[in-house]
Amino acid sequence: TGKVQDLLRANQLLLDQLPADQFVPHASVLGEKIHVGRGTVLGEGVELVGPVMIGENCSLARCRIGPYVTIGTGSDIQNASIEHSIILGDATIDGPLCLVDSMIGKSVIIRSPAWGGDVPHRVVVGDKTVILHGDFEHS
Repeated sequence: TGKVQDLLRANQLLLDQLPADQFVPHASVLGEKIHVGRGTVLGEGVELVGPVMIGENCSLARCRIGPYVTIGTGSDIQNASIEHSIILGDATIDGPLCLVDSMIGKSVIIRSPAWGGDVPHRVVVGDKTVILHGDFEHS
């Protein structure tokens, strides 16, 4: 796979293989095949729509995740809706915003109340990129 759409399709195929017996406390769960890693904190208002895989030591609050989302270890997601996307490790996403068919690199920070929560955005963001209030800034 070398294209984003190919990576997202491979992610979907892998998530379809998850076992269906996951118990997720403190979250609204729709569907099956939901995996939450150790040390991950699911705060208020989290909705998980399987299949979903969330890595270890993540923090989620006031968000809707899934279907077909993989979130890497150490990520912090708040005030966002994310579906059919891959979020690599140590990412920070704080909306309100809606991401679909997106690829977010390692150590990315997106804090952008200007995007709005209902309009879906399809983005590809490289490692260590910072997006604040709709402005693009690479670090």
